[in-house]
Amino acid sequence: MHIISLDPGFGDCKVALFTDISQKPEYFKHINVVAHLGKDQSTDVNADVVELDGEFYMIGLPASQATASQVMPINDYESLKKVTPLILKRYLQQYDDITTIVVSLSLAFQKFAGDYKDFLIKTLGLDGKSLFLVPQGVGCKIALDKVGFNIEDPSFKIPCKNYLGVDIGFNTIDVIKVIDGVLIKKNIQGYSDMGVTQILGLLREDLKDMGCKEELSDAKIKVFLSQGSAVVRGVQYDLRTKITQRVKEYVEVIHEFLEKNYSEDLNSIDFLVLFGGGANLVGNNKEVWEKYYSPQFVKIPVTPEFYNAIGGLYFPSLQN
Repeated sequence: MHIISLDPGFGDCKVALFTDISQKPEYFKHINVVAHLGKDQSTDVNADVVELDGEFYMIGLPASQATASQVMPINDYESLKKVTPLILKRYLQQYDDITTIVVSLSLAFQKFAGDYKDFLIKTLGLDGKSLFLVPQGVGCKIALDKVGFNIEDPSFKIPCKNYLGVDIGFNTIDVIKVIDGVLIKKNIQGYSDMGVTQILGLLREDLKDMGCKEELSDAKIKVFLSQGSAVVRGVQYDLRTKITQRVKEYVEVIHEFLEKNYSEDLNSIDFLVLFGGGANLVGNNKEVWEKYYSPQFVKIPVTPEFYNAIGGLYFPSLQN
C-alpha cells in the first residue's frame, strides 16, 4: 500500500510517498517539463515516457531536450491541469500498489478545485474517494506540525504557533496565517504570477545580451536557472553571475510584496516562516533579506520545497 502526494508545481514537481504513515516518508523532485511526442513512439514506454489515449509524452529533465513545439507550456491553471494527469500516470505506472492519491493546488486556483479533481478522475479513471486535493500553504502547515523544521529529524522543532507562512512557488505565492497553532481560514490567500517565474523573462534577455539568438522555451530557461549554465547549439552559456543578480532582485520583490499586503500581520505574529522552492532563494541571499528582518524572525525549513508534498501525505487522515 502506498500513499502518493504530488505537488506538480510550475518549476519542479515534488513527490512524496508513504508505505506506512508511521514511517519516514520517501520524497524527491524533478524539473516539471512535459513534451508531447505524438502518436508514433519508437521507444518503449519507460520511467520517463507515458501513454495516454494513444498519445505519448515524456516527463521530467529528458523532456527539456525536446523541441520547443513539443514542450507543453506550464504557465497557468489550464496548462497545469493538462499536464498533471500525465505526471501522475508516470508514478502510477512505477508504483502499482498506490491506494491513495493527494495532489496539491495553489490557493490562487482554489476556485477551480472541483474542475481539477473531476479532470483527474475522468482522465485517469480514478476512484474519487481515493483522490484528495490539498491547498498549497495548508499542506505546508500540516507538514510543519508533523515533522517540524527538518523532515529527516522530526525532533528538530522550534515552538512555532503564531506565524505567517509564505509558500513561494515558481508561479504562485500562497500565504497562510496561523494563530495559537490554528489556521485562520479567512487569512489564506494565493497570488498567481508572483513566483520565481518572474526571473525567467529577465534571464531570456540576459541570454540575448550574451549573443544567444535562438528563441528558447521556458523549459530550457528552467534548466539554466536550476543548473546555472546550459548548451545551446553547441555554445555553452554560463548564467551564474546573472542568476545571482536576478535572484537578489527577486528577493527585494518578495519583501515589497509582503510589506504592501501583510505589514500589519508581520507586526502581530512571532515568526515569518518561508516554504517552497523560493524559500531556498531567500535563504541563500541572507545579506538582502536581513536588511529588513532579523534572522530570529524568519524561519526556513531545511528542505522547504517539499513541505506541501509531505503535508499531503498526512492530509487524508485528517479528513475523518
